[in-house]
Amino acid sequence: MVTAPAHPWARRRRPLSLTEIVETALVMREAGSGTRVTLTDHLAAQQPPLSARIAMELGTSAAVRSAIAEGVGPGVLSRLAVRDDLVLGRLVAIEVEGPPLKRQLTAVWRPDLDPLPPEGARLLAVAKAPR
Repeated sequence: MVTAPAHPWARRRRPLSLTEIVETALVMREAGSGTRVTLTDHLAAQQPPLSARIAMELGTSAAVRSAIAEGVGPGVLSRLAVRDDLVLGRLVAIEVEGPPLKRQLTAVWRPDLDPLPPEGARLLAVAKAPR
């Protein structure tokens, strides 16, 4: 979870609960994006099931980051997507109760290119490396 430095959550000392998250309208990627699916599936798996409220829906992570930084609302993006914004102080990371959300990535390639070219093999190795 990230938010603009001026948002009240930026000064929190305790993790956010999922209830607090669903009570707040979020800036989100478009339906079907991996980050959004990860969040909505996690919320839906709770007992009782929860669902996110949407303040704004955008088609790119860059647009989501910009809207969050401008104060439209908090949002959920991968750490890699917001790394520079966190370092520069444009966004603030907010701890959330429970285990971290993990997004599944899928690699797809043409069978007629099997084995993968060296660049593809290196990309897969990086993606599979433990974090």
